[in-house]
Amino acid sequence: MVNYNFKVVDGNKINWEQIELCYDHTVFKSKEWINFLVNTQKIEPLILEIFRSEKLVGYFIGEKFKKFFKVVASPFEGWTTDYQGLSMLVPVSNEIRIQIYESLIQFLFRNELCSLFQASDWQMDINIVRNSNLKFEIVKGYRLDLTKSTEQLYKNFSSSSCQYAIRKSQKNGVKILETEDTDKFIHHYYTQLSEVFEKQKLKPTYNENRVIALIENLKFSNKILLLEAKSSDGVCLATGIFVGQNKLAYYWGGASYSKFQSLCPNEPLMYEAIKIFKSRGYSEFDLGGIRKFKEKFGPDYFEKPKIIASKFMGILELKALAKKTYYGIREIRTKFKV
Repeated sequence: MVNYNFKVVDGNKINWEQIELCYDHTVFKSKEWINFLVNTQKIEPLILEIFRSEKLVGYFIGEKFKKFFKVVASPFEGWTTDYQGLSMLVPVSNEIRIQIYESLIQFLFRNELCSLFQASDWQMDINIVRNSNLKFEIVKGYRLDLTKSTEQLYKNFSSSSCQYAIRKSQKNGVKILETEDTDKFIHHYYTQLSEVFEKQKLKPTYNENRVIALIENLKFSNKILLLEAKSSDGVCLATGIFVGQNKLAYYWGGASYSKFQSLCPNEPLMYEAIKIFKSRGYSEFDLGGIRKFKEKFGPDYFEKPKIIASKFMGILELKALAKKTYYGIREIRTKFKV
């Protein structure tokens, strides 16, 4: 097994330009996104340089915080963030990535930087992780292959719901536009989102300040796309937030006013995002988790591993119990509308 060494990088000395040149870079590992997490979560960035035989070969992008015990996460649940982990300067196999993670976990535990570690890495193949000594949870999702032609992507949309809605919205005069007023956009987005959750007697899983922080940190970086569906007379019907960098686009969130559903604004809004990212040279579009409504866009189902490790017995069980309890309470509230 090849030995890898790690060095914690001082926050003022992080080479963000070099990190963005890594072939496996994602928007969630950018300086702007880390600042967003600092603004919205009680975390500190943790950037490590990775060395092999004294040669710099890559970085680990993560965050650290303390909640009963020290945690290093890349990322953690509830942060509305995905796919951080390793950023390598040259392509490496999944087997090499596993070796690096094994060495990294030992380094973190040995130096008492954390007692719980987890990382979601877009590059990791779940079948190869299954054959390793790493523990993991399964993250499920839907993705679109943007290397396909626009015509083929549209053809894969459900004809009875998605294609029909796009045609109907066009007849209704619905226009999809990039927002020009972020303050109004934020107001409409969060009002629409709150309405969606209110139908289930729930509150959104994040507050409006998180949306403000996301847009403020990314709006000048060309890493965020804000789209609005507007009626023929300029009324906002639906909103969508999309982020992306280095060939991987991501659906962060979307919502609409229920009173305008007959105008079918949601499907053309997503279709416009697909066309924009494709025109910008993106090759993959992650639809942001498993939800029934996303199936109408004809995506491919995928599974990714979330690597997890604990220094002490019982930590993973406590974490799993806390997660189960949280979602259990939300499910009960939804079912009984309390």
